[in-house]
Amino acid sequence: DSDQASLAAATEACDHLVGAARAAGRHGGAPVTNAAAVEASVRALTAAGRVAQVAVLGVTERLAQAAPGGVLSEPPSCTFVAAVLTGRRLAVGWCGDSRAYWLGDDGDQRQLSIDHSLASELIAGGMSRVEAEQDPTAHTITRWLGVDSANASPDTVTLDLAGSGWLIVCSDGLWNYASSPAELAALVAAARADGATSPTAIAESLAAYANDRGGHDNISVALARVEPEPEFASPTEPLPPPEET
Repeated sequence: DSDQASLAAATEACDHLVGAARAAGRHGGAPVTNAAAVEASVRALTAAGRVAQVAVLGVTERLAQAAPGGVLSEPPSCTFVAAVLTGRRLAVGWCGDSRAYWLGDDGDQRQLSIDHSLASELIAGGMSRVEAEQDPTAHTITRWLGVDSANASPDTVTLDLAGSGWLIVCSDGLWNYASSPAELAALVAAARADGATSPTAIAESLAAYANDRGGHDNISVALARVEPEPEFASPTEPLPPPEET
């Protein structure tokens, strides 16, 4: 029932983040500093992770009530990843091995999250990414959402974006087949060359790519296109008065 857990977690976390953004937009007073914006984004992502955990616990309780004896032999669990963009500052939060990638048009391509998994521990110990991800224990995660999780708190990271590009958040069902940022960037470029221009169409193309190669795990992927904010120059001379009619 991980599908039910992940759907509830994603829905509740997204609602929380949207609500937090709207509340920040309604807040008046002095302009928000960069440091304050970062703190607010990280706080919202951390809270969204807690909201997602509560949602998964709610699914678990509902399923247990319908189970024989009120006990689940294997309670549902899932991973979590989310991103918030405030101005040009990107904040990402994750729990487990779902990932966030930044694919900048200027060639700045990077994985923003670090998996909570044994593969990450192998890489930290000196093993190459390819070797670590092929290890039989690679997908053993060390953090997740669920009633049996010892630590469901998300980690967070922030990044100042210099230009335009694509933000991708996805589960391991996708990155199993395209782990490096360069591989994902090539897939996005291929999808656009085939006529996929919207984030949804490109996401569908990436999911189809993973399915075509076996689709051996749950595939979730979402994209956002990030463009530089327009700059409006103030007029150097006063505007003429309106004409009388």
